Amino acid sequence: MKVKPQRPGQDGRSGQATGTVRHGDGKAATQCESVTKDERVEDVMKSMANEMKVKDAERAARYVATLRPAMAVTRFVRMEREREQREYEMKKKQREAEEGENARAVATGEKTAAVDRDVQITDVEAGVDELTASVSKVWRTRRQALRAAKRQRVMVATARLESRHDNEQEQRRIREVRSAVRLQERNEALERLEERRRQRDDPDGKPAAKPTDQARVSLVKQQKEATGAASARSSEAV
Repeated sequence: MKVKPQRPGQDGRSGQATGTVRHGDGKAATQCESVTKDERVEDVMKSMANEMKVKDAERAARYVATLRPAMAVTRFVRMEREREQREYEMKKKQREAEEGENARAVATGEKTAAVDRDVQITDVEAGVDELTASVSKVWRTRRQALRAAKRQRVMVATARLESRHDNEQEQRRIREVRSAVRLQERNEALERLEERRRQRDDPDGKPAAKPTDQARVSLVKQQKEATGAASARSSEAV
């Protein structure tokens, strides 16, 4: 129980009574201070206890909100991994069993295939000789055809060379004839000029005899014959 200290003379009593109280002031004050400290300590402890309860409640709420879902996810992942591991082991055992059966089947198939290969090899060897003979005959015929084609090409090339040589000779003859014709025409032109000059110098004189055209006609005829022969040879070569 808390005792409230009173001031001297506060109760309105006589001075004697007040004096009696003053003699016990020291002891009462000490008791009051002790009671006050205890109450303060008790209040602090209660406050700390309340704060700890609040903190514990908040910590529990955070655990429920964060750690519990995380732990649940961890447990789910672990269970999922264990399930996948079990499935992997089962598939592995099943695959090993299937591979063993396939290996036995392959071994049996290889034995059968070996027998079939022996039979096929015998049949193939029997037909190889015939095939070799046929191939040799085909190659021999092909070589003969190639040789005949080569001879034909050589003959055509030789004929073309000969025709080209003849054409060159004909072209040379044509050039010679044309040159002779041009020379004859030039000479005739010079003679006509000379005749006109003489007529101017001697108006009363008789005109000189005109040169005969027989030579010019002969040259023109030779040129036409050479050109026709060259054209004929060119068409034959083609």
